[in-house]
Amino acid sequence: MNEREHTHVLLTDDDRQWAELLAEDIADAASECEVTLATSAEDALEKLSQNKFDCVVADYRMPGADGLELLDHIRDTDSRLPFLLVTSQG
Repeated sequence: MNEREHTHVLLTDDDRQWAELLAEDIADAASECEVTLATSAEDALEKLSQNKFDCVVADYRMPGADGLELLDHIRDTDSRLPFLLVTSQG
C-alpha cells in the first residue's frame, strides 16, 4: 500500500490559540495536510528558509509585518508558492 504524499502548509498567525484551532480544522478536513505554525511574518520567513512548503496561509493583521508584507517577501524569492490571506475582520 502506498502512503499518500503530504501537503505541507505553513500557517502564520500571531494568535497561537486561533492558529492551533485552525490547524486542527485543516487536519480534520484534509488528513493529507501537515501544518506547521508560525506566530509572525518573521517566524514564517525563517521557517520558509529552512523547509519546503506547498502553501502558505497567513493572517492579514499581525504586529510587525502584516500578511501582505509577508506575501511581498515571499514573492521576492518564490513567485509560484500558493498563498492564502485570511482575516477575521471585514
